[in-house]
Amino acid sequence: MTNLSKILLKYTENRQVDDSEADDSEADDSVKLSIVNYSDAANSLEVVRSFLQQQEDSKELLKHINALDHYISLNSMNVMKQMTIDEFFNQQQ
Repeated sequence: MTNLSKILLKYTENRQVDDSEADDSEADDSVKLSIVNYSDAANSLEVVRSFLQQQEDSKELLKHINALDHYISLNSMNVMKQMTIDEFFNQQQ
């Protein structure tokens, strides 16, 4: 088992414990998460990609990173796309 696999296994074990604790705290809506913009998400993803490229046996994870990068790129382009006049008037109804 590689170091990366051990880290992921440890993370998923901790995640299961955190998920059970999250059920209790879901009723508390007082904590608001800040909105992450597309640029920050893309920059953070590049840091993760750099980390994974330095690891052995991270080919499968890099595929997921590439898929996330593609998703972020598409969504950021859709946000920047100008609305057509028909879309604008249909949105108001």
